[in-house]
Amino acid sequence: MSTYEAELEKYETEPLLHTEERIDKYRPGGYHPVSIRDTFGNGRYTVYNKLGHGGSSTVWLALDGSMDEWVAIKILTAEKSQNSRELRSHKRLAKLPQESGLSRFFVQLRDHFFHQGPNGSHLCLVTELLGPRLPVVLEELRDKDTWLAPNIVLKVAQELLEAIEVLHRTGFTHGGMGNPRGVTIIYDVDLA
Repeated sequence: MSTYEAELEKYETEPLLHTEERIDKYRPGGYHPVSIRDTFGNGRYTVYNKLGHGGSSTVWLALDGSMDEWVAIKILTAEKSQNSRELRSHKRLAKLPQESGLSRFFVQLRDHFFHQGPNGSHLCLVTELLGPRLPVVLEELRDKDTWLAPNIVLKVAQELLEAIEVLHRTGFTHGGMGNPRGVTIIYDVDLA
């Protein structure tokens, strides 16, 4: 068994804790159909598994062949791909100095490109691969009648507050903090 197959096995054995997106959203302007082993970015990224979906995108586990590492590819619907606020925010975050502390708290955009498919042109955002969302972890623990230790809860709360402070200090604000799906929207606020 290759190293990649051993790593991939971790993702294949995890239970799927989300429902699937609606099939009728695979239409012109909607989701891009993806199959396992499809390639993106001129063959650089090979898809190995689905990580999830939202109202305007699907997210896939992929291997970056040029960097030899696992990444996540978020493929936006064709409708949401034009004038993406998310891409604009990522670009602005990337321009901030390293000492701002943002890279410690927020997912890093590694690459982005457009992919032409049967439903239109789709913006693809390639990011570092992260772990499961906190609500998923909590649900798994609850199912096992286990809870996070108080020191871990305090550490998570402290890091969340530090992340919000860094956002505000660098001219961003947030929304969706109370959303049970764990979605946080970062808005770019022009302070000039």
